[in-house]
Amino acid sequence: MPLSDDDVREIIAILERPGTGELRVCTGEFELHVVRTPPGGVTGAAPPPPPAA
Repeated sequence: MPLSDDDVREIIAILERPGTGELRVCTGEFELHVVRTPPGGVTGAAPPPPPAA
């Protein structure tokens, strides 16, 4: 079953919610997998070490 315009709008609204980092939608042969990372890096990444003095 194809996605309707309303389905796509709902997917976009879900992705825009704070704290939504990953979304997977599967309908029949269609599969959408979106992973968002915060600005400036990967979730859970350790900060770089300070420069040597």
